[in-house]
Amino acid sequence: MAEDEGEGRMLRAIVDGETVLRPGTIDGVRATLTDDEREAFERAVGQAPAYRLPFVVKDWAFRDTRLAEETNEAAAEAVAQARADEVRLINGEITIEELHAEHAATSRARRDKSAAEERPG
Repeated sequence: MAEDEGEGRMLRAIVDGETVLRPGTIDGVRATLTDDEREAFERAVGQAPAYRLPFVVKDWAFRDTRLAEETNEAAAEAVAQARADEVRLINGEITIEELHAEHAATSRARRDKSAAEERPG
């Protein structure tokens, strides 16, 4: 989530239960990098499709946290699941309506689990 912080934009995330703030502009992230990192960052930003740019900036901003690892793992899992779902649809193993129902049930289960974990026990 981006928020105003002084003169610039900041990104905020919860990492290991703590709020972590990082620069939320390309210039802000660039200023935190070593020379070698800056070179790789410039390549990543320059080669990213426009729709991916916010994610690239976020990944670099939080590169030194567990958030980066968790985000990469979650993204890989989501891509694998989307590919598996696509194959099921193409092979006629499931209809789009059934797939939507599965996704809705999975989302509800995740939300319920998350709510239960947040309740004092």
